[in-house]
Amino acid sequence: MEIEKNIVDGALVIKVKGKVDANNAPDFEREVMSDVLKASCVKIDCSELEYISSAGLRVILKIKKAVKDTSIFDATPESYDIFQMTGFTEMMKISKKLREISVEGCQVIGHGYYGTIYRLSKDTIVKVYGRGLELERIENERELARKAFVLGVPTAIPMDIVKVGNEYGSVFELLDAETLCEKVIKDIGNIDKYVKQSVDVLKVIHAAEPKPGELVDKKAEVLGWAKEIHNMLPKEVGNRIVSLVKGIKDDNHMLHGDYHIKNVMMIGEEPFIIDMDTLSQGSPIFELGFMYSSYVGYQEIDHDNGMQFFGIEHDHLVHFFNKSVELYCNGYTNDQIALVIKKCRILCYIQLIDRFDKYKDHPELLERFKKQIGELVFEVEDLNL
Repeated sequence: MEIEKNIVDGALVIKVKGKVDANNAPDFEREVMSDVLKASCVKIDCSELEYISSAGLRVILKIKKAVKDTSIFDATPESYDIFQMTGFTEMMKISKKLREISVEGCQVIGHGYYGTIYRLSKDTIVKVYGRGLELERIENERELARKAFVLGVPTAIPMDIVKVGNEYGSVFELLDAETLCEKVIKDIGNIDKYVKQSVDVLKVIHAAEPKPGELVDKKAEVLGWAKEIHNMLPKEVGNRIVSLVKGIKDDNHMLHGDYHIKNVMMIGEEPFIIDMDTLSQGSPIFELGFMYSSYVGYQEIDHDNGMQFFGIEHDHLVHFFNKSVELYCNGYTNDQIALVIKKCRILCYIQLIDRFDKYKDHPELLERFKKQIGELVFEVEDLNL
């Protein structure tokens, strides 16, 4: 057994190497307790811990009793199994040592707001998270995917969390899968076939009804955006936007939150949904509005953006969205469908204006979004579907 002690960001970090058993557990305790009693936060590094006996576990219990804010990180698979089997994972925060992988040379098959998806092999993909996302947030996505799966949504559940350089990633095993987007690209002449597949999957997602408050309330989130952009717009426009969002009926349908054909993986004709970190609940109008952002809104900067992101021409993406609304709103008249699309555009522009920092190099585009939403909000009575 070897022990290393350091102060890192105000926390006492204790690194335990080798094996801790009945013979050396007393030495472990003597070595660390005087420092533990002076600390307000203790982190135990188990990245090189090969084995720990019940005697060693009792020392950790003493540390935990002395300092409430005690956690274990980078536990080896062997030590983590012991912590889990003995109930330690229920008593304190314990994280596993993550496998490290590289995505150098791997095909990029999708981009989301929080990460990029790479194909590692024929049957394995990895979502690499950017924006400095913490491990806890990533583990939450896995829990969201599990909830969706339990509610009957065909979800790809992450099999492993890994390190990719300085970032985290979630690994999915999807046997010989391809995105619905890849299928569209290869068979663009039959695009309406894939619109129907996309809408069929979307309706399965929306058929799931989580418990109230179980997922993020999309209405509350969008209302926050509306209030944030209020002062960027003429007063009557800002007030109208906030009023319209408040008037959206409360709803408990499950929403993906970033639904598009790069987030639908197909194994043959069987779909699986990925990229679940935006999972939420609310009215389906929010989902359709954000789909407009993906297929049309973001391409208003430059029509080539659609080709860069999806590999599909802008006109085809516009058709894909419009046809999606038509199929989703089955039975609506042409005028009713046109009205729904107006509502989608309003929600899209709320989102885009809220993220206006992306368009610092395109001030004219921001002004166009503001002008368009200023006209649209007085052409609809409400934003309900």
